[in-house]
Amino acid sequence: MVLVGRIKIAYQDLFVLSRSEIDSLIEGHELDIRDTFSLHRELTGVIIQPWLKKGAGVKMNKILVFPWEKKPKTEVNAQSIEKAKKLGEIVRQKRIKPRDNGKS
Repeated sequence: MVLVGRIKIAYQDLFVLSRSEIDSLIEGHELDIRDTFSLHRELTGVIIQPWLKKGAGVKMNKILVFPWEKKPKTEVNAQSIEKAKKLGEIVRQKRIKPRDNGKS
């Protein structure tokens, strides 16, 4: 029912749409929401400008970070560090030999 109310599609027309069309409608709706949030962030930046120090460069994406803008954290553990060290040693020792593809 949220889809019908927010996207302004008639209830009867909802049953005619295919799954991919509904997915596209939902994706478009999510993009509209993101645009609205981004617009509000820009407006907030304009409003707080008079209270900032001169020359203080405030980036709009630093004022408020939205969940879809956060980068996923990469997990570093002891095994990945050891693997990277071993690969570095192999490269330093130049133990990697080019493959012989039969051309001599």
